[in-house]
Amino acid sequence: MKIRFKEYFSLFSKYLKSQWKSVIVLVTIVLVNIGIQIINPQIMKVFLDKAVEGEALKSLIGVAGIFIGLSFIQQIVTILETYTCQNIGWRATNELREDLIAHCINLDMDFHKTKQPGEMIERVDGDVNMLFEFFSSLVLDILSNLILIIGILVMFIFVNPVIGGIFTVYTIISLVVIRKYQLAGVKPWERAYEAEGKFWGMMDEELTNIEDIKSSGAVNYAIHKYLMRLKNVFHIKKKATMLGFKMWNLSTFIETSGIFIALVSGLYLWKYQGASIGTIYLIYEYTKRINNPLGMIRRRLGVLQKAEASILRVKELFEMKSSIKDGDMELEGNGPLDVEIKNLSFEYTQGIAVLKELSINIKRGKVLGILGRTGSGKTTLVRLLSKLYEPTEGKILLGGVPLNELSNDSVKNNMAYVTQDVHIYTSTIRDNLTLFDSSYNDDEIMSVLEELGLDEWIKSFPQGLDTVLNTSGVGLSAGEAQLLAFARILLKKPGLVILDEASSRIDSITEKIMEKAIDKITDNSTCIIIAHRLSTVKRADSILVLEEGKAVEIGAREELIKDKESRYSKLLQESMKGHHELLVN
Repeated sequence: MKIRFKEYFSLFSKYLKSQWKSVIVLVTIVLVNIGIQIINPQIMKVFLDKAVEGEALKSLIGVAGIFIGLSFIQQIVTILETYTCQNIGWRATNELREDLIAHCINLDMDFHKTKQPGEMIERVDGDVNMLFEFFSSLVLDILSNLILIIGILVMFIFVNPVIGGIFTVYTIISLVVIRKYQLAGVKPWERAYEAEGKFWGMMDEELTNIEDIKSSGAVNYAIHKYLMRLKNVFHIKKKATMLGFKMWNLSTFIETSGIFIALVSGLYLWKYQGASIGTIYLIYEYTKRINNPLGMIRRRLGVLQKAEASILRVKELFEMKSSIKDGDMELEGNGPLDVEIKNLSFEYTQGIAVLKELSINIKRGKVLGILGRTGSGKTTLVRLLSKLYEPTEGKILLGGVPLNELSNDSVKNNMAYVTQDVHIYTSTIRDNLTLFDSSYNDDEIMSVLEELGLDEWIKSFPQGLDTVLNTSGVGLSAGEAQLLAFARILLKKPGLVILDEASSRIDSITEKIMEKAIDKITDNSTCIIIAHRLSTVKRADSILVLEEGKAVEIGAREELIKDKESRYSKLLQESMKGHHELLVN
């Protein structure tokens, strides 16, 4: 797929619009630089002609001083140009990276299921890094060198129209050939980045599962897979790189041809038209100054090959749309929410139903406990409630409003979803509790921690709430991490709380603290509890038993206990006979 000019311009203008003042400064600096590069050879021509004519030393020193002064100014201008380019590039790429991350986060789970974390890091960070030069200097270098070439050709025409015409044709042919080779290199670099992204995705998967790989004796297989994937990346990148060497060879040929034309032309003018040494120098110097921009354009177009491949991949991500509709309605008021599910069905794969015609009604402030074996559809149900997927059939109403008509932000702000795996961010305990929401003050945070009995634990850290945790949760047990998740809920006070096997990884002592937290949560929110342990749903008002995506039993918990034939009652009886906690899996 070829990128049209308007797509370049659209991306370029979008992320430089906010930096228009810096862009104007940069353009001014570049034009000054171009002017000096065009004028300086003229000054050297005057110097040479005066020297040949035997001009006074004082006059020569004056001309030389002007030349040196302009050269010094050019160096300062070049430094300012580089500094300004770097600033513009970093700001533009950071803004693009933020937009791309935000877009990918808001895509549906179907997208995230098919993309490995390593691949996404390579695409979001690696591809955007490749665009740094595109924003900072790539386009500007190409345009400024084109302007420089035009300026030099105009000066050539003033020196000698015939030679000016020859070098104009030479320049046009050179640019056409270079552009042709540049376009040929886009697709190979696109394939190279795609292969590299898959490689890093595979690496992330292998490193994440390294314990399983070792324990299952699959180390040799993993290494072989790594080598095969690396070999594939090598061959693809080699092909793309070789095209770059072809462009380098072509550039060398073009530069040599230009110098040859200049020397032959200078010899002709000197011998048959009496041109001065300064004029011949001027032709030679301007030829070099045409070849330098042509070489620069060739090199920048080589980078543009990679940038264009990255633009295509970034564009592809931006064009991906979520199947989850972002509605425009908002939930009004605070407090517990009604949840109504009507004839809900869902398929991950077409034709294979995971949930089948499920209907549930949860009154505000009530607690629903969901039981079922692994694969019965428990987690799928709460993912649908969290608006991570769209139902295949049926509808979900939250607070009386269809879920698909609610804005994603409204659902997020009125719901909390806690799983058995709690994510810890590399930041302070405060940020991990508030999820970077600065509207909470420390008094509110400490009040919640005191309710959970974690205030003494926080005080055990010298820096208290300012203690920095990392993503692996160093300094936290699994139970403490889980309690932090409950503290997040108590701070947020959502209308609906979903606990997805949230107690499966904690010890009995921590479970008592957690039960206290759940009591506080269920007092102020509608709650859905998915549990392996029967004791976890003892506070539920009603019980739902799922089997193969169907509701095989639903009713008030107390009534199901009294009904000796109910599935829930039988599970309790089996638990009591075994004198241990029954795990429903």
